[in-house]
Amino acid sequence: MGKVCKRNYLCLQKSFEREIVMNKTEPFSTPIIFIFFNRSEHIVETLSVLQKLKPSKLYLVADGPRNNKERKQIQKVRKLVEKNIIWKTKVTKIYAHKNMGLRNRIVSGLNNVFEKEETAIIMEDDCIADQSFFKFCDVLLKKYKNNKKIGSITGDNFLFNQEKQKNSYYFSQYPHSWGWATWKRAWNLFDNEMSDWKTVWSKKQFTSPLVKWYWYLVFTLVTKLKIDSWAYRWTYSCFKNNLLTIIPRENLVQNKGVGKTATNTKLKNSVLDMKAYELSFPLKHPARVLQNKNYDALTEKNLYIKFRTIVGAILKFI
Repeated sequence: MGKVCKRNYLCLQKSFEREIVMNKTEPFSTPIIFIFFNRSEHIVETLSVLQKLKPSKLYLVADGPRNNKERKQIQKVRKLVEKNIIWKTKVTKIYAHKNMGLRNRIVSGLNNVFEKEETAIIMEDDCIADQSFFKFCDVLLKKYKNNKKIGSITGDNFLFNQEKQKNSYYFSQYPHSWGWATWKRAWNLFDNEMSDWKTVWSKKQFTSPLVKWYWYLVFTLVTKLKIDSWAYRWTYSCFKNNLLTIIPRENLVQNKGVGKTATNTKLKNSVLDMKAYELSFPLKHPARVLQNKNYDALTEKNLYIKFRTIVGAILKFI
């Protein structure tokens, strides 16, 4: 083996070893943001995942009550969360006294955290992650720290194993957010106003006119405040700045909060109730940072242009 080849091989080997070796005595240093409100049914299960991880920094973001009747329930849920944080960690409570609404609470909460932190992993109370999700985020937050083409890392994959992928992840134009991570540099680009959304939408390339029409409908509903969503505004911000999201080969997070008590996602179906799987390490990285348009087209087909999804959006529009 030549000197150059041997040196490159050793560098790769050391890089992989850094991913494989995780000293269990060392705390997980990437900050975790835990978002919750008034539902308690999945909180213990969600926090049990974090108990195994033992993050050294934990930010609790919670909205305030909408009425006096709800006040007791919210206090009960907050106590339940705090009771189940049984490992040594620095806890920062970002609690609202009055109701701010879903969008404003999450946006202001993330703004608060990123005033202090350069990176964070964001989890909601109804999202159950496989342990490999956190390691996945931690490795890639470091690897792509200075790559301004990338805006976020998600634990969600909506391909349903329809494509056999050689790499551990791919790059998408869609920033899914049921368990995700990002950098301060990317969150600083969040545009809450969406004042030029029609210009951004018109220039954005999609795989079909139907998909383009879907996003026109969604952004219209969001800007008319028919949908109280921070996530669609984050999607718009990523579109506007041409940011890519890292999508894992396996779906790493299960969303158990779909149903009647959800704020925006009330229709339960196979797309929104996927199981979480384990991702193997060391990671196999794509050779280039480019959008995988084929996988995005399949995601659009599976997620955005299903009949029930479009009918639901039309009904809200009407």
